[in-house]
Amino acid sequence: MVKKECGLPEGYYLNKIIVAIVIAAIWLLFKVSTGSKITGYMMAFSGISVLLYPYSRFLYEKIISYVVADNKLYFPVVVFIVVKLITMCLCWFFSFLIAPVGLAYLFYSRPMFDSSHSDGQP
Repeated sequence: MVKKECGLPEGYYLNKIIVAIVIAAIWLLFKVSTGSKITGYMMAFSGISVLLYPYSRFLYEKIISYVVADNKLYFPVVVFIVVKLITMCLCWFFSFLIAPVGLAYLFYSRPMFDSSHSDGQP
């Protein structure tokens, strides 16, 4: 049996990692500008959030696509951008809670083995 990839597409993952790094940098800069010292806890939280953000965002986008389906929504661009930025930050801050569900969804929704090699031969 040949194990299939059970993860996010490479381009999608890289895009979300870059976005997560930008959010982490902005958060840490905000903390420094308000006079707070950057602690090891903040650095660990940022690192974990950066690594888990793609999976939390993936789950969020799956839920939204299920709810909205083929409907078309019309909003002013400014409202859309503000809502998107808020959801991106929420997915980043709560990625340690959301990402495990996204990882479980990826694990159970994608086939683990290629059925073309079902006879036991590699």
